[in-house]
Amino acid sequence: MPEAVQATRPVILVVEDEAPLLALVGEALHEAGFAVEAAASTAEVLLRADRPPPDLALLDVLMDGAWGSAVGRWLRQRYGPAVPIVVMSGNPALAERVGHGLAARAILPKPFRVAELVRTVQVALGPPGSEHEPPGEPETSAARVGGVSPPPDHRRVRCCPARLAALFAARALLPPLLARQAGVDVQTVQRSLEGQPVHWRTVTRLAAALGVDPAELVAPEEPA
Repeated sequence: MPEAVQATRPVILVVEDEAPLLALVGEALHEAGFAVEAAASTAEVLLRADRPPPDLALLDVLMDGAWGSAVGRWLRQRYGPAVPIVVMSGNPALAERVGHGLAARAILPKPFRVAELVRTVQVALGPPGSEHEPPGEPETSAARVGGVSPPPDHRRVRCCPARLAALFAARALLPPLLARQAGVDVQTVQRSLEGQPVHWRTVTRLAAALGVDPAELVAPEEPA
């Protein structure tokens, strides 16, 4: 592929020491339209020190016997907060602690579906706090590559409180935890639970954190 075309793709640094999973994640993200830099060890991460920063780092919590938080701290020190981090782990409590310490944009529980992976990366690439757009302004976000398109009018929508409550119960989640995973504030999650209007971008972030399609969260329109 020509370099000029490749350069337009968001670069995802994938840090995972399980070779089969690293290959699967890399292939899935490549197929979704991302450029992928793979690192199978802490040493491989350090070797990229002189390269431009990635657009996002997808980080396993445990790397070759070391805590993933050490790799995450190095990424933070090297590139600062401009590079969003997504934490992967099969241990929810551990992922929550590490993700909170790194100010991770999202947490991706293992095992995950390819669709969940792609959605989570797409949402995490968006700017933090973008759910706070003024009510009168249209939402300008769009899925960057290969994902769910926003509604054609970029409208605000209402989530279905019963559906959200069921997902919370099934995953043993509390609003503060989901807020951190989705990259929104607790008040936004509470508004969603109450069926108040929120931006479509907020719905996509909540859906990525919950591992569902955004359309599943939207309340059906009432007949006129």
